[in-house]
Order: sequence, then structure tokens, then C-alpha cells
Amino acid sequence: MEDLYNVQLLIQYGASVFILCSLSYIIPLVDNVGELICSFIFLSATLGEIFVFTYCSQTLSLELQNVKDAVYNLDWPCYPPRLRRNLVFLISKLQKPCLLTA
Repeated sequence: MEDLYNVQLLIQYGASVFILCSLSYIIPLVDNVGELICSFIFLSATLGEIFVFTYCSQTLSLELQNVKDAVYNLDWPCYPPRLRRNLVFLISKLQKPCLLTA
């Protein structure tokens, strides 16, 4: 999953950092109250966008941990050997954390 979002998130975070740096340079130079309010709204929107991406990544990580814990806590002796092998395979795949990184 990380391969799908790697480049997109890198570009998105890079653009957001550029916008935040530009706004932090521009905001002290603004004399007009309307432009200042517009800059703060744009700053808030950029921070909100970063929050959404990081929140989704954190939620994904926590939910995958919950899936791993749920599979681990199943009543294994009741299941046929083939299903138990599949569950072991699933747990082994879930050992590696799934993170959305740039």
C-alpha cells in the first residue's frame, strides 16, 4: 500500500511545507486586514489538509493492529489445520507495520 501513496504523499507534503513557509514569510509583511484574514484562512486550510493525511495514516495503523490482535486472540484449536495455517500467514503479514509515508 505504501508504494501506491509514496510519491503522491511526498509531493503533497512538499507542497504543504512550501505553502506553510511562504505564508510564514508573507503574513508579517501584510498590511491589509483582508489579506491577513485570507492568509490565515489559507494557513488553516493547509494545516487541516496535513492533519487529515496524518490522521488517516494513524487510524490505518491502529486498525491494522486491532486486526492482528483479533486474529491472535481467536480460539485456534477449533479451526481446521488449513485455516490455522492461513491465520498464521495473516499474522506474519501483519507483523510488518503498514504506514503511509512520503
